[in-house]
Amino acid sequence: MDRMVEEAIRNCFTCQSNDKTARTRTAPLQPVPLPEGPWQNVAIDITGPFEKGPQDCRFAIVLIDYYSKWQEVAFARTVTSSTIISMLNTVFAREGLPNEIVTDNGVQFTSSELENFLHNCGIKHYKSSLYYPRANGEVERWNRVLKQTLQLASQKRRGRKEAVVELLSAYCSTPHQTTGKSPSELLHNQKLITRMNIRHDKPQQQDDAELRSRVAQRQEKSRSYTDSKRGAVNPKFKPGDFVRVKRPNKGTTKFSTPQKIVNTKGSFTYVLEDGRVWNASKLSLCPVEFIAQG
Repeated sequence: MDRMVEEAIRNCFTCQSNDKTARTRTAPLQPVPLPEGPWQNVAIDITGPFEKGPQDCRFAIVLIDYYSKWQEVAFARTVTSSTIISMLNTVFAREGLPNEIVTDNGVQFTSSELENFLHNCGIKHYKSSLYYPRANGEVERWNRVLKQTLQLASQKRRGRKEAVVELLSAYCSTPHQTTGKSPSELLHNQKLITRMNIRHDKPQQQDDAELRSRVAQRQEKSRSYTDSKRGAVNPKFKPGDFVRVKRPNKGTTKFSTPQKIVNTKGSFTYVLEDGRVWNASKLSLCPVEFIAQG
């Protein structure tokens, strides 16, 4: 009778969709490789809405250069694909066109309007895994700093735009923890002169080899610590396996219906038969007995 009960549960769709014993495991971090040079690979994201404050600052559009760590921030009342394109046109007019841009799967970034814009600019568009913001971690970390700045500005009754301009000035002129150089040095090959400077320094030639070594060491140290803290394990999924996707919202079944993995995209990202892309941390292997029964 015990075996019959176990078999019935394994073959029950409702049971499998709410299986409390099934686990998703955190996949190891994948540091973004340092691009060949500045302004080749950039990432963009939206943060907000911010409930208090002026309506034209309800959302912030954030862009970062992966090589130099240079930041751009633009406020907006609402965020549509047209708003994103307007912001990108302004930035590209100053800095030029990058080779690649990374976004999440927000509707503003997946619209045909934005896709056509990027295509006409010759920019490759990459999207991070669904419901996995750490895939675009560089921007996510900056968003936390930005939110803290806006919170302090609100407490001190300062304007949001004024506070962010001050933040960007300080950030882009300060040596970055990972690269050891300021974003301004790496992007524009010059040090920003701020109120903290007491003399002009002669610009130095970039030492790219030293920079790459430093970034690699910092990334490995961060990856090792984070993976250990989160108990990350290398996923063993492969094309042909059936997996369940962990749902992000409460009030529904814990897992989706089983889907087949049709391809891999990167070390820990998989393409399912419905065409959607998921990080391994959102997937749980489906019991063979349940698949056979279906």
